[in-house]
Parts: sequence; structure tokens; C-alpha cells
Amino acid sequence: MSQLQPFNVLSPLQPPPGVWFGAYPGPGNANPAAYEALAGRQLDVVARYEALDGTWPTPADQGIAAQGRYLCVDWSTRLVGGSHATWADIAAGVYDQQIAAQAQRLAAWGQPLFCSFASEFDGHVMAGTSGPLAGYADAYRRLHSVAAPLAPLIAWMWVPSGNNLSPALADAYPGDDVVDWIGADPYDAALRKGSPLRTYEPFAAWLAEQTFGARKPRAIVETGIARTVPDASAAAWIEQVPAALAALGYQMWLWFNSSGTLGDTSILPGSLAAAALAKIGAAPLFNQSHI
Repeated sequence: MSQLQPFNVLSPLQPPPGVWFGAYPGPGNANPAAYEALAGRQLDVVARYEALDGTWPTPADQGIAAQGRYLCVDWSTRLVGGSHATWADIAAGVYDQQIAAQAQRLAAWGQPLFCSFASEFDGHVMAGTSGPLAGYADAYRRLHSVAAPLAPLIAWMWVPSGNNLSPALADAYPGDDVVDWIGADPYDAALRKGSPLRTYEPFAAWLAEQTFGARKPRAIVETGIARTVPDASAAAWIEQVPAALAALGYQMWLWFNSSGTLGDTSILPGSLAAAALAKIGAAPLFNQSHI
């Protein structure tokens, strides 16, 4: 069994010297082996998506971590029954019992993990299911106030879409005292922006202008290219990723390898894009120690 790094290596005080290499490896993601075969290496971080009142880590989660990978879980407002909790109800304590029970499960597990709360909360989907953006920060702080004392091995992430670079988004920042990492989900699915640098730079530039988060590690929590993009173009884009991350100071990079209803950003085995992924996966920037 691999020994995961102590939590302080995940903290803002000691961010990694390079970049964590990760992915949402595919539907269910209980076994990342197929994606890792594409990448030619083991993932540092495996993305997961969980309901507000869900029960995790699952046995599959535990197996992923036991082999030396970190979980990066988005703890969403989705409820097991299919509906969504509102920011107002979370902030008012309606779900404190469920949040505390989940935090206690994580504490009993005893492994460090990354955890965001309702990533892309600034998008129109969240506005329609959980309420206006103005209510997000209070909901985040309430969830953190219940969970963090019980589960101290969580590195907490604030993850907007990376597209809505407005004063309203700045107002939705819950505070440096409850955020460990700042992430975003910038896509250029059709390759209209030109490069990873142009895709990832706008959020980094906006963040640099804010009065918060100055020393927080930065993460690309979701990114991807549509399978319909010409293979050579996708490969050329992927090969530019390490330079873009280094230039902008990002310290985590997760590919969203999905063929689901939101669009197919999965990487085809045997493609030029897969070869490019394996090439960058071997780059020194992504060579992180886990022991």
C-alpha cells in the first residue's frame, strides 16, 4: 500500500513544487485503470462527484486512495432523491445532520482529500436549482463550519466556472479562512480560444486583481476538448498544457474524461491526443512525490 503524503503537504502553506496530475477518468470512475493506460501513468488525483446527503468514501474510493491516489470530491447540492438543496436551507442548518454524518465518515477513514462545494456554483444551472449566487458564500461557510472540525484532513476548494469574472463572483468568495485551494473549470471544447494559456489565463488574471486568495494554490479542476476536434489539433493543444500551467502558477490539473450528456471530452485510445497525454504525463512538472 502506498503512503499518502501528510495533510500539511496539501495545505496552502506547503503547496506542491510542481503540479498534481489528475482526471475524472470516466463514468463511475470506480476504476481509473483505463484512463491511466491512456496517460501511461498513475493519476495523482481522481475526481469524484457526491450528493450533499450521500455516503462516501465507497469501497472503490478507498481502493483508489490505498494505491496512492488522492480523491478530489465535489460535495454538491444534489440530494440522493434527485432534487437539490438550496443555498438558503444549507446556510440555515437544514442539512447539518447529514453534513456532520458524512464528515464523521471521512474522519474515520483518516485519509487526506481535496473537497470542493458545489463546483461551478456561479453557472445558470446552479442558479436554477440552488438559488442566486448571492446565497452561496453563506452556504459554503455553514457546510465548512459543520464539517471541518470533524474532518480535519480535508483541503477545501472554492471552484467557480472560471467564466463569470464579475464583482458578483468576488462577493461569493467565502473567505480565506475557509478556503485552502482556488480552482476553476475552464474549457475550450471547440478550440476557439487558441491554446491552454489563453483558456486558463483569464481566471488567473481576474484572481490576481482581487483582494482575496493571494497565497492560495490554484487548480484546474475540470478541462477538456470535444472528441469532434481534429485529432492533430487536440494533440497539439494538450502538448502545450505544462507550459501554460507553469506560466500561470497552477498546481493541479484534472482532465474531464466524460462521454456523458454534457458533451464528449473523452480521449480516444490510440489517438494522437492520447499520445500527447502520455507525453505530458511524463513531464517533470507532473512528477510529484507521494511518500
